[in-house]
Amino acid sequence: MKIIFYSPAFYTGGMENAVYNLAGLLSKEPDTEILIVYEQARTEKTEKMLNKLNTVGKVVASFEKKFECDVLINCSRKEFDLPFIKTKRTIHWFSSCLVRNQNRIQIGSKIISQSRWHQEELHKIGINSHIIGNPLNVKQIKKKADEERVSFQVPEGCRVYLIVARISGEKGFQRAIEFMQLRKTENSKLVIIGEVTSDYNESIRQGIIRLLGNRAILLGEKDNPYPYIKKADFICCFSDHEIYGLVSEEAHILGKRVIFNHYETARDQFIEGFDYWIEEPIVERKNEIPKKYEEQNETRYQEWKKVIWA
Repeated sequence: MKIIFYSPAFYTGGMENAVYNLAGLLSKEPDTEILIVYEQARTEKTEKMLNKLNTVGKVVASFEKKFECDVLINCSRKEFDLPFIKTKRTIHWFSSCLVRNQNRIQIGSKIISQSRWHQEELHKIGINSHIIGNPLNVKQIKKKADEERVSFQVPEGCRVYLIVARISGEKGFQRAIEFMQLRKTENSKLVIIGEVTSDYNESIRQGIIRLLGNRAILLGEKDNPYPYIKKADFICCFSDHEIYGLVSEEAHILGKRVIFNHYETARDQFIEGFDYWIEEPIVERKNEIPKKYEEQNETRYQEWKKVIWA
């Protein structure tokens, strides 16, 4: 089985890590070849992710040659006509883009939705899709969480709220500032792992420092965020929107509670009685992550296999 993952660009976001996880699982299947085809120029920023993807499949630039495969997994949010890839079957992943491009979907293609919201939006325009959450490599995440120590310290009894996201407006940092300001009397810190990608976003970073002072710890981008997730008390997902909040899934695997903003796909990841919505008071909860969670993750991968080998 030859499987191609295609995207015009691979940077360092959730989609890229989702491809890394799924391709990594599929690469262990017998008689399976994984190609990861991209179009962007290789820069210092993209090189890191392409090198990471190269550990789970062969990374190839689209201009190098024409390709043939059994299954094409199209991860692009814009590109649907791919004359340089000849495939027996196409699977469209990251279906949020399909709402705007429904007339360009290949006949017979499979559509994977990451959430009920995506499925409902597609259904409104007459497109049927199959919901499969993004599978994660549970063993790898737990192993990486123990590989290194975190680079910050907090006083004993200090509550740690963690955000893992690039510093930008749509990631909800204004909400994060307000969230911490409402907790002025609380012994707590906001720890942020994420890069600044523009001058405007640098102004957001400076605003966090100015308004929260030493209650905010900004660590920049980290290749391995899992020790920090393990160290934190709560993971905060305050975005305006998410195609699929991968960080919240990773937090759950490490047994951490997530505080969600009400973006469209959050309801599929929120665990009732375990997680919190942003406006809720953080009261003591002693219940643990449901044991079925890891089983659910394995079920997702089995569902992916059924779609790919159909």
